[in-house]
Amino acid sequence: MTLLTQFSVTFLQVDTQHVLLRPKTSEQKQCECCSGAAVAAAAAAVVVVVVVVVAVLVVVVVVVEVVVVVVVVVVVVVVVVVILLLLCVFEMFSF
Repeated sequence: MTLLTQFSVTFLQVDTQHVLLRPKTSEQKQCECCSGAAVAAAAAAVVVVVVVVVAVLVVVVVVVEVVVVVVVVVVVVVVVVVILLLLCVFEMFSF
């Protein structure tokens, strides 16, 4: 190993250790707290959005089922009334 290579390797090792073992400043700690709070707020927002979407889907499904039942009942009633009216009309004009 040449002297320059040995110096470079030693310098890089020392520099790497210095960077890894460097104590965190209060500004870095504050940023980490902020980012942790931001992640927690984002997670809470996602949970709220998911709950709202599920609730809306449940309401839509229930409303659609009720509407379908109401439409079926109305159609059946209309068909029965039309049949009864036709029977009455045929009965009135039958000789």
